[in-house]
Amino acid sequence: MSRAFYHDHPDVLQLETEVLDVRPGAVLVERSPFFPGVDSFPTAAS
Repeated sequence: MSRAFYHDHPDVLQLETEVLDVRPGAVLVERSPFFPGVDSFPTAAS
């Protein structure tokens, strides 16, 4: 299991990525080191 990005890079306070979609209370970004593998908005069932 790999270590989380924020454990290996505690000095990184800003990141750049593209916003792919938005809705009230949620933003879908192109890449996120904080939640790797998440590629869609959460659903009500999640």
